[in-house]
Amino acid sequence: MPPLPPGREAFTLPLALLTVAGAGGARILPGGAVHFEPPPIMALVLAASLLVLLARAGAIAPGRLFAPTRTGLENATGAVVLIALLAGTAQIFHLLTPTRGLLNVSVNILFVALLLNTFARKTDRSHLLWSLAVVFGSAFVLKFVVLDAMATPGSSVAAWLFSSAVEGLTLGAIGAEPASPVMGYAAFIVAGLYLVTLWWLPADE
Repeated sequence: MPPLPPGREAFTLPLALLTVAGAGGARILPGGAVHFEPPPIMALVLAASLLVLLARAGAIAPGRLFAPTRTGLENATGAVVLIALLAGTAQIFHLLTPTRGLLNVSVNILFVALLLNTFARKTDRSHLLWSLAVVFGSAFVLKFVVLDAMATPGSSVAAWLFSSAVEGLTLGAIGAEPASPVMGYAAFIVAGLYLVTLWWLPADE
Protein backbone atom coordinates (compact mmCIF):
# COMPACT_ATOMS: atom_id res chain seq x y z
CA MET A 1 0.00 0.00 0.00
CA PRO A 2 1.71 3.25 -1.08
CA PRO A 3 2.23 5.91 1.59
CA LEU A 4 0.09 9.01 1.56
CA PRO A 5 1.88 12.00 -0.01
CA PRO A 6 3.29 14.07 2.89
CA GLY A 7 1.90 17.33 1.52
CA ARG A 8 -1.61 15.96 1.34
CA GLU A 9 -1.48 14.50 4.85
CA ALA A 10 0.22 17.46 6.52
CA PHE A 11 -1.44 20.36 4.72
CA THR A 12 -4.16 19.63 2.17
CA LEU A 13 -6.39 17.32 4.21
CA PRO A 14 -6.18 19.20 7.55
CA LEU A 15 -6.68 22.57 5.85
CA ALA A 16 -9.68 21.37 3.83
CA LEU A 17 -11.32 19.62 6.79
CA LEU A 18 -10.72 22.48 9.21
CA THR A 19 -12.17 24.86 6.63
CA VAL A 20 -15.28 22.66 6.44
CA ALA A 21 -15.50 22.54 10.24
CA GLY A 22 -15.18 26.31 10.58
CA ALA A 23 -17.28 27.41 7.63
CA GLY A 24 -19.86 24.68 8.31
CA GLY A 25 -20.56 26.22 11.71
CA ALA A 26 -20.88 29.78 10.41
CA ARG A 27 -24.41 31.16 10.05
CA ILE A 28 -25.09 34.25 7.95
CA LEU A 29 -28.21 36.11 9.11
CA PRO A 30 -30.47 38.18 6.80
CA GLY A 31 -28.91 41.42 8.06
CA GLY A 32 -25.41 40.21 7.21
CA ALA A 33 -24.32 39.33 10.75
CA VAL A 34 -22.31 36.14 11.15
CA HIS A 35 -22.17 33.87 14.18
CA PHE A 36 -20.71 30.43 14.84
CA GLU A 37 -22.71 27.40 15.99
CA PRO A 38 -20.97 24.32 17.42
CA PRO A 39 -22.40 20.98 16.32
CA PRO A 40 -25.07 19.45 18.59
CA ILE A 41 -24.59 16.05 20.20
CA MET A 42 -26.74 14.37 17.54
CA ALA A 43 -24.45 15.68 14.78
CA LEU A 44 -21.40 14.31 16.63
CA VAL A 45 -23.07 10.89 16.98
CA LEU A 46 -23.92 10.86 13.26
CA ALA A 47 -20.37 11.94 12.40
CA ALA A 48 -18.76 9.21 14.52
CA SER A 49 -21.08 6.63 12.95
CA LEU A 50 -20.22 7.81 9.46
CA LEU A 51 -16.48 7.60 10.18
CA VAL A 52 -16.90 3.98 11.27
CA LEU A 53 -18.88 3.34 8.10
CA LEU A 54 -16.19 5.00 5.95
CA ALA A 55 -13.56 2.75 7.53
CA ARG A 56 -15.72 -0.34 7.06
CA ALA A 57 -16.24 0.47 3.37
CA GLY A 58 -12.53 1.13 2.83
CA ALA A 59 -13.11 4.83 2.11
CA ILE A 60 -10.57 5.65 4.80
CA ALA A 61 -7.73 3.51 6.16
CA PRO A 62 -6.99 4.70 9.73
CA GLY A 63 -3.86 2.51 9.75
CA ARG A 64 -2.35 4.73 7.06
CA LEU A 65 -2.76 7.74 9.35
CA PHE A 66 -2.07 6.33 12.80
CA ALA A 67 -0.02 3.17 13.44
CA PRO A 68 2.92 1.93 15.59
CA THR A 69 5.12 1.68 12.49
CA ARG A 70 4.85 5.43 11.86
CA THR A 71 6.99 8.07 13.54
CA GLY A 72 5.62 10.27 16.30
CA LEU A 73 5.33 13.25 13.97
CA GLU A 74 3.53 11.17 11.35
CA ASN A 75 1.10 9.84 13.96
CA ALA A 76 0.47 13.37 15.23
CA THR A 77 -0.31 14.53 11.69
CA GLY A 78 -2.59 11.55 11.15
CA ALA A 79 -4.38 12.24 14.43
CA VAL A 80 -5.01 15.83 13.32
CA VAL A 81 -6.56 14.54 10.09
CA LEU A 82 -8.86 12.14 11.96
CA ILE A 83 -9.95 14.77 14.50
CA ALA A 84 -10.52 17.34 11.75
CA LEU A 85 -12.50 14.73 9.79
CA LEU A 86 -14.77 14.13 12.79
CA ALA A 87 -15.27 17.86 13.35
CA GLY A 88 -15.91 18.57 9.66
CA THR A 89 -18.34 15.68 9.33
CA ALA A 90 -20.29 16.80 12.40
CA GLN A 91 -20.56 20.33 11.02
CA ILE A 92 -21.77 19.05 7.65
CA PHE A 93 -24.59 17.15 9.35
CA HIS A 94 -25.38 20.24 11.42
CA LEU A 95 -25.26 22.52 8.38
CA LEU A 96 -27.62 20.39 6.28
CA THR A 97 -30.15 19.63 9.03
CA PRO A 98 -33.07 22.03 9.60
CA THR A 99 -32.50 24.13 12.67
CA ARG A 100 -35.39 23.02 14.85
CA GLY A 101 -38.86 21.56 14.96
CA LEU A 102 -40.48 18.69 13.12
CA LEU A 103 -38.09 18.59 10.17
CA ASN A 104 -35.05 18.67 12.44
CA VAL A 105 -36.26 15.47 14.09
CA SER A 106 -37.37 13.93 10.78
CA VAL A 107 -34.08 14.58 8.96
CA ASN A 108 -32.02 13.27 11.88
CA ILE A 109 -34.13 10.10 11.92
CA LEU A 110 -33.62 9.79 8.17
CA PHE A 111 -29.84 10.13 8.55
CA VAL A 112 -29.85 7.44 11.26
CA ALA A 113 -31.98 5.11 9.12
CA LEU A 114 -29.70 5.56 6.10
CA LEU A 115 -26.57 4.86 8.16
CA LEU A 116 -28.13 1.77 9.73
CA ASN A 117 -29.26 0.53 6.34
CA THR A 118 -25.76 0.96 4.94
CA PHE A 119 -24.26 -0.80 7.98
CA ALA A 120 -26.62 -3.73 7.38
CA ARG A 121 -25.30 -4.41 3.91
CA LYS A 122 -21.75 -4.51 2.62
CA THR A 123 -20.83 -1.56 0.43
CA ASP A 124 -17.63 -0.39 -1.20
CA ARG A 125 -15.92 2.98 -1.20
CA SER A 126 -17.26 4.22 -4.54
CA HIS A 127 -20.88 3.33 -3.83
CA LEU A 128 -20.73 4.82 -0.34
CA LEU A 129 -19.27 8.13 -1.50
CA TRP A 130 -21.81 8.47 -4.32
CA SER A 131 -24.62 7.62 -1.87
CA LEU A 132 -23.38 10.34 0.49
CA ALA A 133 -23.36 12.83 -2.37
CA VAL A 134 -27.01 12.01 -3.12
CA VAL A 135 -28.07 12.13 0.54
CA PHE A 136 -26.28 15.39 1.32
CA GLY A 137 -27.47 16.91 -1.95
CA SER A 138 -31.07 16.05 -1.10
CA ALA A 139 -30.69 17.51 2.39
CA PHE A 140 -29.20 20.68 0.88
CA VAL A 141 -32.17 21.11 -1.48
CA LEU A 142 -34.64 20.55 1.37
CA LYS A 143 -33.07 23.10 3.69
CA PHE A 144 -31.75 25.79 1.36
CA VAL A 145 -34.30 25.60 -1.47
CA VAL A 146 -37.60 24.23 -0.16
CA LEU A 147 -37.50 25.60 3.39
CA ASP A 148 -36.01 28.92 2.32
CA ALA A 149 -38.89 29.31 -0.14
CA MET A 150 -41.38 28.57 2.63
CA ALA A 151 -39.74 31.12 4.92
CA THR A 152 -39.77 33.88 2.29
CA PRO A 153 -42.45 36.43 3.22
CA GLY A 154 -45.20 36.95 0.63
CA SER A 155 -44.53 33.76 -1.32
CA SER A 156 -48.05 32.58 -2.19
CA VAL A 157 -46.93 29.34 -3.87
CA ALA A 158 -44.76 28.41 -0.91
CA ALA A 159 -47.58 29.26 1.47
CA TRP A 160 -49.98 27.00 -0.46
CA LEU A 161 -47.52 24.11 -0.50
CA PHE A 162 -46.84 24.58 3.16
CA SER A 163 -50.47 24.70 4.26
CA SER A 164 -51.34 21.67 2.13
CA ALA A 165 -48.46 19.54 3.43
CA VAL A 166 -48.50 20.36 7.13
CA GLU A 167 -51.90 21.80 7.97
CA GLY A 168 -52.15 22.97 11.56
CA LEU A 169 -48.42 23.61 12.05
CA THR A 170 -46.72 26.96 12.01
CA LEU A 171 -43.70 27.75 9.86
CA GLY A 172 -41.47 27.87 12.91
CA ALA A 173 -42.69 24.48 14.12
CA ILE A 174 -41.07 22.62 11.23
CA GLY A 175 -37.80 24.50 11.30
CA ALA A 176 -38.16 26.96 8.41
CA GLU A 177 -36.66 30.36 9.14
CA PRO A 178 -35.39 33.29 7.07
CA ALA A 179 -31.69 33.27 6.17
CA SER A 180 -29.37 35.34 4.06
CA PRO A 181 -29.34 34.26 0.38
CA VAL A 182 -25.55 34.07 0.70
CA MET A 183 -25.96 31.23 3.19
CA GLY A 184 -27.18 28.83 0.51
CA TYR A 185 -24.19 29.53 -1.74
CA ALA A 186 -21.78 29.16 1.19
CA ALA A 187 -23.39 25.86 2.23
CA PHE A 188 -23.13 24.54 -1.35
CA ILE A 189 -19.39 25.32 -1.46
CA VAL A 190 -18.73 23.83 1.99
CA ALA A 191 -20.67 20.63 1.24
CA GLY A 192 -18.89 20.29 -2.11
CA LEU A 193 -15.48 20.75 -0.47
CA TYR A 194 -16.34 18.10 2.09
CA LEU A 195 -17.34 15.55 -0.55
CA VAL A 196 -14.17 16.23 -2.56
CA THR A 197 -12.09 15.84 0.61
CA LEU A 198 -13.61 12.40 1.21
CA TRP A 199 -12.18 11.30 -2.16
CA TRP A 200 -8.74 12.56 -1.05
CA LEU A 201 -8.69 10.47 2.15
CA PRO A 202 -6.25 7.53 2.27
CA ALA A 203 -8.29 4.46 1.36
CA ASP A 204 -7.73 0.73 1.60
CA GLU A 205 -6.23 -0.35 -1.71
